Amino acid sequence: MSMLLLGRSVLVGSAAGLFGSVVLGIAANFLVGYSHHPLEHVPWLLAVALVPSVVVAAVIGTLVQHRKRTEQRVWWVAAAAAIAVGVLAGSAGAITVQSVRFGLSGVNWTGYLQWSGVYGVALLPLTWPIAWGATRLLWRQNS
Repeated sequence: MSMLLLGRSVLVGSAAGLFGSVVLGIAANFLVGYSHHPLEHVPWLLAVALVPSVVVAAVIGTLVQHRKRTEQRVWWVAAAAAIAVGVLAGSAGAITVQSVRFGLSGVNWTGYLQWSGVYGVALLPLTWPIAWGATRLLWRQNS
């Protein structure tokens, strides 16, 4: 992997992670009736999603750099990326962040592992458009 591609993947993955964290924080507050500040949960969401977003962006950047881009491929790759980030953030990211905070014995890690797939699919209406934008930025123009 070239350094330019790695740098672009880190930049796009970080931006997507930050944007997704803000969107999810605002959406969560909207669903509960704005009982707290809309951005109160963004630091935790960003801590959970940053590494999975960068890793998935690096994988996408590597896999798709030589493939011809079509809109259908972009949407399918974005859907797979959105699910992958949701599952990784909901499992490994959440377990890691909560373990640093409370210790591994204080974390319901089986619950995170069991529900991460549901998080990945249930959040698709919010994460898929973000992943689509990131995928379009990472995909090299070959056509």
